[in-house]
Amino acid sequence: MQSAKIDNWQVVGRGSENGGSGGVSLFFLRGIVYDHPVIPDGHEIRTSTLQDLDFRTGTAKTQNTIYTLGDPKPTPKGMLG
Repeated sequence: MQSAKIDNWQVVGRGSENGGSGGVSLFFLRGIVYDHPVIPDGHEIRTSTLQDLDFRTGTAKTQNTIYTLGDPKPTPKGMLG
């Protein structure tokens, strides 16, 4: 399995796999990638579907890549109440 680092990341979602309310929501990371075997450093990406997101170990896993989580994207002021 390949590995990379993702910085300035955020979790984003997209509808559901089966459509409607009975489907499974799909989640991805969006951020700036480094040390990826195919994508040049500094490119903004959206990963493939997340299979695991582990804040304890600072990793996110997709089907083919394990991402080391760098700094998350800052939350805009006023969004946390």
